[in-house]
Amino acid sequence: MFVPFRGSDLTQKELSSCLPEWLPAGPAVVSPGSLTAAQRVLLVDAVGVFRKGLRLSMGACSHMKVIGEAATGAEALRWARDATLVVMDIDLPDRAGIDVCRQLVRRRPEMLVILLSYWDWDIYLAGAMRAGASGFVSKRAPAAELLEAISLAPLCPAFTAEQLLRAERWEAMVAAPLRSLAPRERDIVWLLAAGKSNRDIAETLHLAAHTVDGYASSVLHKLGMHSSAGLLAYVLQHHLSEHRLNWLD
Repeated sequence: MFVPFRGSDLTQKELSSCLPEWLPAGPAVVSPGSLTAAQRVLLVDAVGVFRKGLRLSMGACSHMKVIGEAATGAEALRWARDATLVVMDIDLPDRAGIDVCRQLVRRRPEMLVILLSYWDWDIYLAGAMRAGASGFVSKRAPAAELLEAISLAPLCPAFTAEQLLRAERWEAMVAAPLRSLAPRERDIVWLLAAGKSNRDIAETLHLAAHTVDGYASSVLHKLGMHSSAGLLAYVLQHHLSEHRLNWLD
């Protein structure tokens, strides 16, 4: 259940006080009485059968009207012009749905975006929030949960209390230390995690060996690691990649 907010009683000021300070400002909260038209929904997923299932699930809902489907991020950006709400998979073939969400919301701050993923990872959840999404739902969840998120999105952010707690924990324990890394230190993270030796890294980045030694020591210290093996385990545990780290900026 999406229960962290009070829907029709919620004011924009109250909403702001409920959400983490690091979240971007989202669409203004509206009252149910002001929703006189059905949400115009664009479905974005690479799998046609999944899009068909979503369309059928929404067919019985008078407050939702599917106006189109897209299979890629490029199509979503091109066809979202007439939509008021986009339901989109994070794992698109041409680009990450989180990046597409960020572009859509920047282009139209009133745009509502519900992001989906088969993988209910904290980095996806936090990335969705930072991108300005109105909700994040696992593809493994019952259809009713997705429909509930879509219904709530115009009224308030459709994140559960548990999701907010997870995002706050991720921000404090994972994102903040990673964000403290300098750009060159971030480069070192991926090369160390890939099993590169300091000598290999020096050759790859065209740096002196002692410079790489200094960067590597700094990275391990900031992340509380003692070895490259520990760093690799950290990267795998938190589903990090060089691109995904950009979502946290």
